[in-house]
Amino acid sequence: MHEYSLAQDMAEVIISVLGKPRRLSTVTVVIGPLSGVSWESLSFCFTEIASVRGLGNPELVVRKTPAEMRCLQCGHAWHSDDFEPGCPECGSWDRRIVSGREFFVESVEFDGEDADEDNITSDGPKR
Repeated sequence: MHEYSLAQDMAEVIISVLGKPRRLSTVTVVIGPLSGVSWESLSFCFTEIASVRGLGNPELVVRKTPAEMRCLQCGHAWHSDDFEPGCPECGSWDRRIVSGREFFVESVEFDGEDADEDNITSDGPKR
């Protein structure tokens, strides 16, 4: 289950950005359908890791993005939840994945006394 490693990495990055562990109320992540990340497994793992790492018991909010493909033969663009066999217009397998592989922490919100401080939104690198 690679979601356990991803959840560990998320906690490490959050603590690094914040400078120390702080109680969080919400962590919002963006996950594309082609990322290979199971949001259910990630949620389970992150809840446990966050608690152990001093981040409290934050709710993991998942914002799912659509996958967009573009046919390199006819130019048709379409949305998909997986790697479809080909373009729905011309049947070509020659396509480019425009979006859908996203996985990143979008924002965190603080809990309790930390709530008075600024919440953090990610504009940094995305996987």
